[in-house]
Amino acid sequence: MPSKLTDEERLERIREVGDYYCNNDVSVRSTVEYFKSKGYDISTATVSTYLKAYKRLFSVDEENVQKVIDSRKPVTYKDPFVKKRILEEVKLLRNGYTVQGIADFTGVDYWTVSRDLTTRLKKLDKELYEDVSIILNNNSLSNLRRK
Repeated sequence: MPSKLTDEERLERIREVGDYYCNNDVSVRSTVEYFKSKGYDISTATVSTYLKAYKRLFSVDEENVQKVIDSRKPVTYKDPFVKKRILEEVKLLRNGYTVQGIADFTGVDYWTVSRDLTTRLKKLDKELYEDVSIILNNNSLSNLRRK
């Protein structure tokens, strides 16, 4: 089990990760790979958390740091394969499948399906997203009534 970082070590790590990410043309995942190769116990979630802290603690120009972060995020909902997957998931949802059922049927991770039907669909088609939100909300309510 990794040892817990002191506050001073954590601040240094945040600065190091933030500087590396902002000064190199890299993604969050490649930042993780770089620091893991240096022996750090780090994940994509940790890098994302560190980048938020970096903006707040070290950056003179928080807006520019956010622009760098946003410019390196993959915009997957624009990918034709992802669009097709999202629309297929919507079709399955409308045919009575739950998010878990869609995940089981398609072999796509539960959280990916969930993100597809909410975050990505909202960016792809707001009207369709509103319809799907109603279905998801009704599914949630029916689950609560069962318990």
